[in-house]
Amino acid sequence: MLQLRTRREIIAALRQRRIHLKKSLGQNLLIDHNLLELIVREAGVDRGDAVLEVGAGSGLLTRHLAGMAGHVIAVEIDPQLVPLFHEHTSGLDNIDLLQCDVLASKSKLNPAVVAAMEKAMRLPGIQRLKCVANLPYSVSTIVIPLLLEGPLPVELMVFTVQKEVCDRLAAGPGTKDYGSLSVIVQAHASVDAVRVLGPKVFLPEPQVDSAIVRITPNDDIMRGISDYAAFAEVARGLFLHRRKKAIGSLELLERFRGSRERLAAAFRAAGVDESARADQLSVQQIVRLANAITAENL
Repeated sequence: MLQLRTRREIIAALRQRRIHLKKSLGQNLLIDHNLLELIVREAGVDRGDAVLEVGAGSGLLTRHLAGMAGHVIAVEIDPQLVPLFHEHTSGLDNIDLLQCDVLASKSKLNPAVVAAMEKAMRLPGIQRLKCVANLPYSVSTIVIPLLLEGPLPVELMVFTVQKEVCDRLAAGPGTKDYGSLSVIVQAHASVDAVRVLGPKVFLPEPQVDSAIVRITPNDDIMRGISDYAAFAEVARGLFLHRRKKAIGSLELLERFRGSRERLAAAFRAAGVDESARADQLSVQQIVRLANAITAENL
């Protein structure tokens, strides 16, 4: 088995294989094994878990996950990293590597990834599905909502992401980071920032701080949404023009053009001030507004 314990060993392995990590793919390997162990602990991974890892890279986190999980589905888009991954994870028989893009499009997970997750859930002894990864910066804001919106019963997610993304995921009303990503994710789950990570624990070193974030799905808010597609459209539409009043921002969407009076009626029915800006509205208020808009058949 190839040893990748230190920065020097990892750099040497990449150079020997002429592997050049790509900024375009958000490739920043988390190389601190104490932090990799922390991530696995924060996810509470055990033998009853099937774990999806997006952006497996050289398999650094994968080895830690495989040592605790029942099964790991590792996804890596870059074919140049696949031989190194196999060398580093040799001898472990509870890993499936998918060399593919986790996304079929910006609005859909790759069906091959979903199928692999479904298959893993049927393995003997597997009771839960978790997602644990050093998420590539380039896809984090797309992958997280899609995993939450998908049909699979993900129990917990623990990711490293850009600190800016973590701030957006956890932001509340009235803050500069609060937006549609905050609303959509928090409608599905609670979000906790675990720890900020400086650039030096990554290879190559990014120019920004990162953070470990824990996302715990629950149905508390989702049960109150009458039409999820309408809710997601309203949540995104509200923040397209942050400086406008909420009703004015929605009125610019094709769906609501020419419907000012009916939109105003929906705001009144939801008990939401139509003169407020989107970033002043709580997740619960946006849910009520979307439900009222659905009731108005807009």
